[in-house]
This record gives sequence, C-alpha cells and structure tokens, in this order.
Amino acid sequence: MKWVIAGLANLVADHRRWGWLVVLILSLPPVLGWWGVHWQEPGQAGWAPVREFQDVPGADDFRFVGTPVLLLLEADDFFRAPRITAIRAAVNELKAHDLVHDVLWLDRIPTPGPLGFPVPLLPRDTASPAAWTRARAAAAQNPLVSGQLLADDGRTMLLQVAPKSLARQSLARIRTIAADHLEATGIRVRMTGLVPIQRALVRAADQEHLHVQLTAYAAVVVLALLIFRRPSAIAIAVSGPLVGTLWALGWLKLLGEPRSDLEPLLPVMFAMIGFTDSVHLVVHLRRERAAGKSQVEATRSAATHIGLACLLTSLTTAIGFGSLLISDAEVVQAFGRGAAVGVSQTFAAVILVVPLLGNSGLGRRIHDGLERDLVARHMIRLSRGMDWIVLRARWVAVGGLLLTATLTALTLTLKPDDWLGNRIERGSEAYQAMLQCEHALGGIEYLRVVVEWPPNAEDVDVLKLLAEVEGACAAEEVLHGPLSLHTWEQVVPRTLLPGPLLEQFWRPDRRRAQVVARHGDLGISQFEPCVRSLQQRLALIADRHPRYRFGVVSPAMSRGQMIQRVIHELLYSLALASVVIFIVIACAFRSFRLGLLAVVPNLFPLVATAGSRVFWNPTLDIASACAFTVCLGIAVDDTIHFLARFEHERGAGGDLLAAMRRTFIAVGNALVITTIVLVSGFGSVFASTLPTHRLFAGVACTTIAAALLGDLVILPALLACWSRKPRGEASTPESR
Repeated sequence: MKWVIAGLANLVADHRRWGWLVVLILSLPPVLGWWGVHWQEPGQAGWAPVREFQDVPGADDFRFVGTPVLLLLEADDFFRAPRITAIRAAVNELKAHDLVHDVLWLDRIPTPGPLGFPVPLLPRDTASPAAWTRARAAAAQNPLVSGQLLADDGRTMLLQVAPKSLARQSLARIRTIAADHLEATGIRVRMTGLVPIQRALVRAADQEHLHVQLTAYAAVVVLALLIFRRPSAIAIAVSGPLVGTLWALGWLKLLGEPRSDLEPLLPVMFAMIGFTDSVHLVVHLRRERAAGKSQVEATRSAATHIGLACLLTSLTTAIGFGSLLISDAEVVQAFGRGAAVGVSQTFAAVILVVPLLGNSGLGRRIHDGLERDLVARHMIRLSRGMDWIVLRARWVAVGGLLLTATLTALTLTLKPDDWLGNRIERGSEAYQAMLQCEHALGGIEYLRVVVEWPPNAEDVDVLKLLAEVEGACAAEEVLHGPLSLHTWEQVVPRTLLPGPLLEQFWRPDRRRAQVVARHGDLGISQFEPCVRSLQQRLALIADRHPRYRFGVVSPAMSRGQMIQRVIHELLYSLALASVVIFIVIACAFRSFRLGLLAVVPNLFPLVATAGSRVFWNPTLDIASACAFTVCLGIAVDDTIHFLARFEHERGAGGDLLAAMRRTFIAVGNALVITTIVLVSGFGSVFASTLPTHRLFAGVACTTIAAALLGDLVILPALLACWSRKPRGEASTPESR
C-alpha cells in the first residue's frame, strides 16, 4: 500500500498537471452515466418471498380473494338512492373502460328472496325510502356484508377491485373515476391495498430523493463554514466529496444498478463518508502550512500520512458494504453494491481533488484563521482528559469492556421485525386508508386456509369441517371475519351463487375449499405466534380428520419471515465484515495486538445503539440493520486514523503519555469535526417523511456519536494498557 500512496503523493505534489489529467480520465465513465448511457436498464430491486406460506398446494385455484387494490368509501349513510346510484355508475364506467376484471361490493352480494331465491341486497335506484331502510337492516344481518364489505357502524364501505393493470397510471385512473362519481354525493374516496402502498412508497422516495440530498449538502456547507471560516478551506473541503458523489452516482447510472427503498440515502452517505476523509486532509494541510511548510511539502505530507489512513478506511468501509452481498435479498444486495461502488469513487475523488486544490492558488492561504479554530482550541484543553484516561487506563479499559459486554447482551435480545407501516409515509392516503380499514373492518391483508378433502367425501362433512376451521380462525385475536362456503350457505344455496363468487371459496373439481380471514398490518413478532397457534389448532382438526389436508397461505407471514431472514443475513454480514476488517487492520499495522484492540471501540458504538433500543423499541428492522453496516465502516475510519497517528507519534519518540496527548490533539480535532458533520448530515434525513429513512438516520446519528466516545476514551485506554513500548524507551510512571 505504501508504494501506492508514495506514487499518489508524488503525483499531487510534484506533477499537478498529470494529476488533473487523471481526474479528467476518471470523470469520463461517470459522465457517460449522467449522459444517459446504461450497460443495463435499471429496475426496481424486489424481495424474494419465503415459500413456507406461499407454496401451498391448491392455493392458486381460487380467484379474487385478497385483491391488491381496495377503494375505501366513507359516508354518514350509504343507503340512499343517489349514493348507491353513483357507486353503480362508477363501477360500470370502470368496466366500460376495461380497467378492471371485476369489483366486489354490496351490489354483488345476494340476499334471500320471498320464495327462497336470491335477490340483490340493494334495491333499484328508484326504490322507496322504506326499501332502502330494509336494505340497511338486511346488510347489518348479512354475514357476507357486515364486517366484510361494510363496517358495523355503516359508515365505511369497501370495494375490492381486481385491476387489469397495476401500473401507476391505471390505478390513478381507477381512483379518479371513483372520485368523480362519488365525492359529489358526499362519499369520501381513498385507495389502499398492497399495491397502492408500494406505489406510495416509490413515489415518496422519488419526491424526497433531491430534498434529502440538498438538506444534507446544505448542512455540510454550513458546518464547513463554521469550522474552517476561510472560503478557500471550505471550497477545498467540499469539492472532493462533491466530485466523489457525482462520480459515484454516475457510475451507478452507468452500471444500471436497480433501485431500492434505501437508494435516496446513498448520495448522502457518499457525501458524508467523503467529507470525513476530506476534513482529515484539510486539517493536516492547514497544520503543516501553519508550521511553515511550503504548499508542495504540505501536500506531500498530507497525501503520505493521511492518504494511507484514508485508503485503509475506504477499504474497510467498502468491505462492510460488500458484506451485504451475501444476502439473498436483491434489495440488500443492490444497496451493498451501490454503497461499495460509491465509497471507492468517493475515496478516489477526495484523495486526488483535495490535495491538488490544496497545492493550487486556491490553497495558498488555506492556513489563515487556524488560530481561531474553536474545535482545535478546545481539543488542547481537553487533552488534560487524555492524561486522566492514560493514568487510569486499566480502570477505564475494564469499564469499557464491561459496558460493551453488557450492551452486547442487551443487543442479543432484540427481535427482528418490520411491517408495512414502517416503510411508508404516515400521512399518505394509502397508509391512512389502511389504518381506517383496520379500525372499521379488521385490515387489508388476508390469511387463507386451504382445505383438501379425500375422494368420495360428502359435502355436508366438508361444510362441517369448514365450520371448524372458521372457528379456529375466529379463536385467534388478530384474525377477523373468517369466511367460507359454510358462511355463504347460511345466506343463499351454493347453486344460486354466481360462478365467480363461488370459485373464490369452493372448487369441487379440485376437491378444495378455503377459509379466508382478514388481519391488520402486524409485525412478524406479533403475527407469527398467532399463526403458529392457528396451525396447532388445525393440527388438532387434522388428527380428528386424518384424510383431510390443510395449508395456511399468508403473504404477510411470508413477508415477515423474509424480513427475519434478511435481518439475520445482515447481522451475519456485519459479523463477517468485522472479522475481515480486523484482519485488514492487523495486516496494515503489522500487529495482531492492534487489530484485536480495535475490535472493542468499533463494537461499542454498534451495541450502544442497539442495546439502548431495548428500552424503547425492542425490535430490529431492515433499515436499522443496514445502518449498522454503514456505521461500522465509519467507526472503523475513526479508529484507523487514531491508530495511524498514534503509531506515527510513538515512532517519533517520547513516552506513551506524550504520544497519546499529541495524537489526541492532532487527530481528535478531525474526529470531532467529522462526527459533528456526520451527525448533522445524517440528522438532516430526519426531514424525510419516510419512517425507513428516519430509522436509518436515528441509528446512524447515535452510532456515530458513540463511536467518538469509543475512539477517544476506550481506545486510548486499551492502547495504554497493552501497547508495546518502542525500543529504547525508558519505563516511566506514566507508561506504567
């Protein structure tokens, strides 16, 4: 590595023209990406379902149950001629425009007639007020309507829509047609369902992509202004990360990387990570120039001493992101690939652009105002605290180890969990309509129990069995309104049911039937115990009916298990990255001891954030797990800079306390600055309306802040206890 850094230092210090030519050459591929050239068209990264609750024999034999699009209607009273007429007109127009396969609503539900034949539940448009009053009473007594398509209070109605296309334009057209017909009659229309929720998530991410970036960049510029004061120092510090971010995004466009839920955070990460290296370089340049060195000498010194540490930090950060590739989830892989590409490009830009600008006319007076650096002045004062840490190194080290162990134990109690509401804007129509549907009707998602009966089984026996399965579903608190052919036949004989309705629940040609129950948006930690309990109840039924087979189909359960699997994979990748990073540090510093000592200060910030969650949210979601991987790389960056400077100061001579004090003053200044910038930059993501982004930002901010404590308190204590003395150094009270 040293020969690479030596060549780089020679390039930026003595051959600036060639250095700018290298920058120009490296800019060509990203420019092609920004120009619109793609090696492959970018798609949307998706989730691979877990098959346990998907691949149930016969699950695809039934139609229309659990439609992906729901129209939620709200009014004080639906049973009025103008309102029902408007709904009928909307449904007819949707069918006339060939936008839907079918719409299931109250008008499709039969009710017993005077002679036993089914008649429509809703009367004609010209019916008398008394007829509408009877229809309202009949709907309240109909088990196919009450709690299924109409809330118990009669103020919320559900239209289950089976669209022919799930494109955003088609869904918008469906909603517009419904609203045009219904809102004039006093009916509020909102669209929800799994597909509209996903569309709302993508739309919110697109809208906030630029907003989140600009907020983060503004925070960086403002902080640079407050920290460096001089415009030239600010321009140099910001230019490298800016070029690196543009390079990274250009490469991602060129490669055609798929989009993911966390994609809007990538540019912020690139800018923040690049700015940390840029701050270290600018701080070193200013210090060397203030010490009287020429621009060329200061540039060579910065590239030599800081460049090696920056190379190691970029390598370890890229390893942390690259470890995400072991996940089977395409979303996580896309995030890991994009982050790894971005880190490498950001490093290349910062390590070239910042020294080159520092060695130009722009950097001639870069050191002016250094004496007014508030952070540097306070670091000199705080260096007395380093004396206290070193003189009590054993107690501080033991305390740090015990605290880390305790927080690790708390971290292991976290349960992987996630849910739809954790990823969508809380103020969106799809989310608010989902909440209303949960409150009024039990939820927008469905669990199905597929029942297969043996040959020659009597229908009456099958119906009795379906009644038992309905009872098993009803016994679970989270499942609402279980429905099967047994319920339908309480209203009207199956022979009089329309074919499409009958085929939702009854397929005698396949010897299969199903029971359907609705549930809300529950996390896997709450939903899984109920589903397992239902399976146990079904197992008891199967024991009494050994010739029948039962299967539970639950997209929510499949999605929850997928999330659990992904989070476990993220934790495995985090562990793998930690091991690889330990090896890299040990090899780079040629010291197994230093590699081992670096583990604790890098583990501490992760478990500090995760362990504290036990007291307010004892779950671990995907966004937080990804954030831990990001923060591991950032925490290792600070550790490497501290170790590199400490080794340099130890080699310069003097006792351990003096070397530690000089390291603290030299590197601590940059570490505090970068921590302030990173916390402010990631903190700007709290402006996002997406819970996923805010969760990511919360974990990032707390972990980065804790990393500063680990690197400026725990790491010095560990080094003071177990660091070897250079040859010829006398033993002193301080070193003892």
